[in-house]
Amino acid sequence: MTQILQNKQCRPSGATRRKLVRVAVSADLIHELIFQDHELKSGLRVVRGLPKDALFVGSSFNELELIVYFFFSHDSFDEVASGAIPPRLEIQIRQEEQRL
Repeated sequence: MTQILQNKQCRPSGATRRKLVRVAVSADLIHELIFQDHELKSGLRVVRGLPKDALFVGSSFNELELIVYFFFSHDSFDEVASGAIPPRLEIQIRQEEQRL
């Protein structure tokens, strides 16, 4: 069972349909990123991701998958009925070649 924790400042008032997606992040990745002095590999580039002006609306944790879902709203996303599960947006990252 997952519980969505909403960002109260971003909660739409009375909306029954919203334009939402969910982004999955593994608990292992989050665990790795929260340690002091962690260095991300240089040259990583997000080639498919959220629009820069996407609005964070909430999050949930799925205990079975050990996945954290972040929910975002944006005008370019498809509408999702109230209570329906938003589509999952796959983030694509690639290693760019180092330029000398």
